[in-house]
Amino acid sequence: MERGFGLRRYVLALRKKKLIILLVMMISFLIGLFFNYDAKDDEYKAQASVYSSEFGAYVNSENEKYLVRDYSDIIKSKKIADRAALLINSKQLSGNKIKSMISYSYNEKSPVYYIYATSNDEKVSKVVANAVAKAFEIEMNSLLGKDKVKILDSAYTSEKVFDGKKEQVFNIGIITIIGMFISIIIIIINSCISCKVETVSDATLNGKIEILGVIPNFDVD
Repeated sequence: MERGFGLRRYVLALRKKKLIILLVMMISFLIGLFFNYDAKDDEYKAQASVYSSEFGAYVNSENEKYLVRDYSDIIKSKKIADRAALLINSKQLSGNKIKSMISYSYNEKSPVYYIYATSNDEKVSKVVANAVAKAFEIEMNSLLGKDKVKILDSAYTSEKVFDGKKEQVFNIGIITIIGMFISIIIIIINSCISCKVETVSDATLNGKIEILGVIPNFDVD
């Protein structure tokens, strides 16, 4: 049978199958809850910075950018991490643990290094960032034989860079919405290929034939 693809037909089909849509959404919600039952821990990042007048003296030198880059790698070294662990003096924060928490950035035209520490604990992130900055200051002054490296800014605050609860709610919501859309698409496709008469337009082949009469719907005792 030739049939049109009217919006009314699809709306009627979705209304009739609304319980199925709700059921699929509930199942999708439970699936999302199952895979995201435990929210991941929040993550905090603290920033400290160190300044070196030794590197600043090389502003007009072609080799300055290589000096800054090469010395910056020391920040992520195990030696710095182990020294920072000694400064903190905590059984929970080993050198390897601290090393995994540290990142850094710098500008080749600037003698300032920015040291970041990321942790699930806001306080720990600040403590580690400051300890690594101090360890780097000690190590570089020992290496250069001069008191040229100084802490510019200590980490007094930290920024939440990952919200575990927010991600959990987002993931569950996305899975639920996907389930809903899949059920809607299946219902629409099924309605599209079905030969069942759903509307008056279907009965008249979209106005190509006339209706002689309509049989009323009534109950017979």
